[in-house]
Amino acid sequence: MGTTVAVPVMLGVLFAFQSFAMADNPYVSIVKRNVFGLREPPPSAPAPVIPVPEDTTELMLTGVVDFRLQRWALVTCSERGKAPQSYTLTVGRRQGNLQLLDIDAKAGTVRLLRGSSEVVLSLDKRDDKRSQQHTKL
Repeated sequence: MGTTVAVPVMLGVLFAFQSFAMADNPYVSIVKRNVFGLREPPPSAPAPVIPVPEDTTELMLTGVVDFRLQRWALVTCSERGKAPQSYTLTVGRRQGNLQLLDIDAKAGTVRLLRGSSEVVLSLDKRDDKRSQQHTKL
């Protein structure tokens, strides 16, 4: 019963709007005159790009343990204003946003996945600055 009443009402509303929009409508001249000075909205400016803060945590390889059955990398993560955190990682293990990919005990280097970028850390302090190169995967 509700749909039988709603259909004629909807058709009446549609015909009323259609007749109002016709060119022979006497009120069309008011719209054309633009009494209130209406204008098209200006094009919106593109949203400013918010720079992503650079990760300020510093990773340092503090040791490499290589037994016949197991290998570990000892990594210290220090962030400004916070106490340093120490991680003992095995190959393939993930802790936080760090995952150990590979250990080269003879060279004293490890490959880590930090978020989505790969980091190579070295026990040699001279190589440490050069080895922390980030590569996006």
